[in-house]
Amino acid sequence: MFINLFRKGPIPEELPKSMQKVVDSLKKTKSKEECLTKAYEVISKRFHGCRLLTHLKAYLTRDLEKMWNVEKTSHCTNLNYLFYVLLIKSGKFKKEDFKLRWSLVFSIAPHQYFEIKMSKEGVVYADPFGGTYGMKLGNYYHGWYLLK
Repeated sequence: MFINLFRKGPIPEELPKSMQKVVDSLKKTKSKEECLTKAYEVISKRFHGCRLLTHLKAYLTRDLEKMWNVEKTSHCTNLNYLFYVLLIKSGKFKKEDFKLRWSLVFSIAPHQYFEIKMSKEGVVYADPFGGTYGMKLGNYYHGWYLLK
């Protein structure tokens, strides 16, 4: 899904069964905040955004099931797409709540993350790729951030 650096991607009608189980669990959360936190944890624990291997492995698929079942390492765009699908399918978020944002990692590599509207005045940054390295919700991978 690397080709979707500049757009969010479509929301599929059907999901892989194991992904649908996660969505069913997210639907039971009591608030947007709880849903967001839970989805972030799922993606952060299920995948690993390996900096070097990510660029060596070309996951240029649009197949949601292949992305969901990839073995650990994935691009930021793929992780964001999976995260986005989980949150939209939860029913707690709308497509309009998400804005794509970009930064440069190591001053050369483009990186995608989300700015998510939580309330009329409030937004939160979400970077599931950074989450795979322990980055907390509310921050995003930029510059030399993860080498600190």
